[in-house]
Amino acid sequence: EEKMMAMAGTDTVCYRAEKPESLVGAQERAWDPLLAHVAANYGAKLRTTQGIMAVEQDEGAIAALRAVVERECDLGVVAMEAVASAAKSFVIPLALRDGVVDAEEAVAAMRVDEDFQARVYGFVEGMGHDVDVADAKVRVTAAALVMRLIDADPVAYGRKLE
Repeated sequence: EEKMMAMAGTDTVCYRAEKPESLVGAQERAWDPLLAHVAANYGAKLRTTQGIMAVEQDEGAIAALRAVVERECDLGVVAMEAVASAAKSFVIPLALRDGVVDAEEAVAAMRVDEDFQARVYGFVEGMGHDVDVADAKVRVTAAALVMRLIDADPVAYGRKLE
Protein backbone atom coordinates (compact mmCIF):
# COMPACT_ATOMS: atom_id res chain seq x y z
CA GLU A 1 0.00 0.00 0.00
CA GLU A 2 2.73 2.48 0.91
CA LYS A 3 4.56 1.83 -2.38
CA MET A 4 1.41 2.84 -4.24
CA MET A 5 0.90 5.92 -2.10
CA ALA A 6 4.50 7.03 -2.66
CA MET A 7 3.78 6.96 -6.40
CA ALA A 8 0.65 9.09 -5.93
CA GLY A 9 2.66 12.02 -4.64
CA THR A 10 5.28 11.92 -7.39
CA ASP A 11 3.39 10.43 -10.31
CA THR A 12 5.21 10.52 -13.65
CA VAL A 13 2.08 11.75 -15.43
CA CYS A 14 2.21 14.94 -13.35
CA TYR A 15 5.69 15.93 -14.58
CA ARG A 16 5.61 17.34 -18.09
CA ALA A 17 8.21 18.40 -20.57
CA GLU A 18 8.50 22.06 -21.43
CA LYS A 19 9.63 21.28 -24.98
CA PRO A 20 9.80 20.09 -27.69
CA GLU A 21 6.18 20.57 -28.64
CA SER A 22 5.94 17.06 -30.08
CA LEU A 23 6.82 15.55 -26.67
CA VAL A 24 4.51 17.95 -24.84
CA GLY A 25 1.70 16.89 -27.17
CA ALA A 26 2.46 13.18 -26.76
CA GLN A 27 2.36 13.52 -22.98
CA GLU A 28 -0.93 15.42 -23.11
CA ARG A 29 -2.55 12.85 -25.41
CA ALA A 30 -1.41 9.90 -23.31
CA TRP A 31 -1.76 11.27 -19.79
CA ASP A 32 -4.50 13.92 -19.70
CA PRO A 33 -7.34 11.40 -20.20
CA LEU A 34 -5.95 9.29 -17.36
CA LEU A 35 -5.79 12.28 -15.02
CA ALA A 36 -9.32 13.25 -16.06
CA HIS A 37 -10.52 9.72 -15.22
CA VAL A 38 -8.96 9.86 -11.75
CA ALA A 39 -10.46 13.29 -11.10
CA ALA A 40 -13.93 12.39 -12.37
CA ASN A 41 -14.20 8.96 -10.77
CA TYR A 42 -12.31 9.39 -7.51
CA GLY A 43 -12.36 13.13 -6.86
CA ALA A 44 -8.57 13.21 -7.03
CA LYS A 45 -7.51 16.18 -9.14
CA LEU A 46 -3.75 15.84 -9.36
CA ARG A 47 -1.64 18.88 -10.14
CA THR A 48 0.81 18.86 -13.02
CA THR A 49 3.98 20.84 -13.57
CA GLN A 50 6.52 21.39 -16.30
CA GLY A 51 10.04 20.25 -15.63
CA ILE A 52 11.31 18.35 -12.61
CA MET A 53 10.49 20.76 -9.80
CA ALA A 54 8.37 18.97 -7.21
CA VAL A 55 4.66 19.66 -7.21
CA GLU A 56 2.79 19.17 -3.96
CA GLN A 57 -0.45 17.27 -4.36
CA ASP A 58 -3.63 18.26 -2.58
CA GLU A 59 -4.18 16.26 0.63
CA GLY A 60 -7.76 15.52 -0.43
CA ALA A 61 -6.59 14.02 -3.72
CA ILE A 62 -4.06 11.82 -1.93
CA ALA A 63 -6.71 10.74 0.59
CA ALA A 64 -9.06 9.80 -2.25
CA LEU A 65 -6.36 7.67 -3.85
CA ARG A 66 -5.51 6.07 -0.51
CA ALA A 67 -9.17 5.04 -0.20
CA VAL A 68 -8.92 3.26 -3.57
CA VAL A 69 -5.95 1.22 -2.35
CA GLU A 70 -7.60 0.47 0.99
CA ARG A 71 -10.69 -0.94 -0.78
CA GLU A 72 -8.60 -3.09 -3.10
CA CYS A 73 -7.85 -6.72 -2.20
CA ASP A 74 -4.27 -7.75 -1.48
CA LEU A 75 -3.82 -9.43 -4.85
CA GLY A 76 -5.17 -6.33 -6.60
CA VAL A 77 -2.72 -4.10 -4.73
CA VAL A 78 0.15 -6.38 -5.77
CA ALA A 79 -0.99 -6.20 -9.41
CA MET A 80 -1.26 -2.41 -9.25
CA GLU A 81 2.16 -2.16 -7.58
CA ALA A 82 3.74 -4.25 -10.34
CA VAL A 83 2.61 -1.69 -12.90
CA ALA A 84 3.25 1.31 -10.63
CA SER A 85 6.87 0.34 -10.04
CA ALA A 86 7.50 -0.01 -13.76
CA ALA A 87 5.55 3.11 -14.69
CA LYS A 88 6.56 5.30 -11.73
CA SER A 89 2.86 6.09 -11.60
CA PHE A 90 -0.27 5.51 -9.50
CA VAL A 91 -2.53 6.84 -12.24
CA ILE A 92 -1.52 4.40 -15.00
CA PRO A 93 -2.20 1.19 -13.03
CA LEU A 94 -5.46 2.64 -11.71
CA ALA A 95 -6.57 3.39 -15.28
CA LEU A 96 -5.57 -0.15 -16.26
CA ARG A 97 -7.50 -1.62 -13.33
CA ASP A 98 -10.57 0.42 -14.25
CA GLY A 99 -10.42 -0.58 -17.92
CA VAL A 100 -9.75 2.96 -19.14
CA VAL A 101 -6.67 1.61 -20.92
CA ASP A 102 -5.74 -1.92 -21.92
CA ALA A 103 -2.30 -3.42 -21.33
CA GLU A 104 -0.89 -2.15 -24.63
CA GLU A 105 -2.15 1.38 -23.98
CA ALA A 106 -0.79 1.29 -20.42
CA VAL A 107 2.66 0.34 -21.72
CA ALA A 108 2.48 3.15 -24.27
CA ALA A 109 1.46 5.62 -21.54
CA MET A 110 4.32 4.59 -19.28
CA ARG A 111 6.83 4.82 -22.14
CA VAL A 112 5.89 8.19 -23.64
CA ASP A 113 9.23 9.80 -22.81
CA GLU A 114 11.36 6.75 -23.68
CA ASP A 115 9.58 6.18 -26.98
CA PHE A 116 10.02 9.85 -27.87
CA GLN A 117 13.76 9.61 -27.18
CA ALA A 118 14.00 6.40 -29.21
CA ARG A 119 12.33 8.15 -32.18
CA VAL A 120 14.74 11.06 -31.91
CA TYR A 121 17.98 9.26 -31.07
CA GLY A 122 17.27 5.74 -32.24
CA PHE A 123 16.13 2.47 -30.75
CA VAL A 124 19.03 0.23 -29.79
CA GLU A 125 18.27 -3.49 -29.94
CA GLY A 126 20.31 -5.67 -27.65
CA MET A 127 21.43 -2.68 -25.59
CA GLY A 128 18.50 -2.36 -23.29
CA HIS A 129 15.69 -0.65 -25.14
CA ASP A 130 14.18 -3.88 -26.43
CA VAL A 131 14.60 -5.56 -23.04
CA ASP A 132 12.90 -2.62 -21.30
CA VAL A 133 9.95 -2.79 -23.69
CA ALA A 134 9.60 -6.55 -23.26
CA ASP A 135 9.80 -6.26 -19.47
CA ALA A 136 7.12 -3.56 -19.42
CA LYS A 137 4.83 -5.63 -21.62
CA VAL A 138 5.21 -8.73 -19.43
CA ARG A 139 4.63 -6.85 -16.16
CA VAL A 140 1.63 -4.92 -17.42
CA THR A 141 0.00 -7.83 -19.24
CA ALA A 142 0.36 -10.13 -16.22
CA ALA A 143 -1.03 -7.45 -13.90
CA ALA A 144 -3.92 -6.77 -16.29
CA LEU A 145 -4.80 -10.48 -16.28
CA VAL A 146 -4.88 -10.51 -12.47
CA MET A 147 -7.02 -7.37 -12.47
CA ARG A 148 -9.54 -8.95 -14.87
CA LEU A 149 -9.68 -12.11 -12.71
CA ILE A 150 -10.49 -9.98 -9.68
CA ASP A 151 -13.12 -8.06 -11.67
CA ALA A 152 -14.84 -11.38 -12.50
CA ASP A 153 -15.52 -12.02 -8.80
CA PRO A 154 -14.32 -9.11 -6.66
CA VAL A 155 -15.97 -10.33 -3.45
CA ALA A 156 -14.26 -13.72 -3.67
CA TYR A 157 -10.88 -11.99 -3.91
CA GLY A 158 -11.67 -9.63 -1.05
CA ARG A 159 -12.16 -6.30 -2.83
CA LYS A 160 -14.27 -4.01 -0.68
CA LEU A 161 -17.12 -2.74 -2.83
CA GLU A 162 -18.35 0.80 -2.41
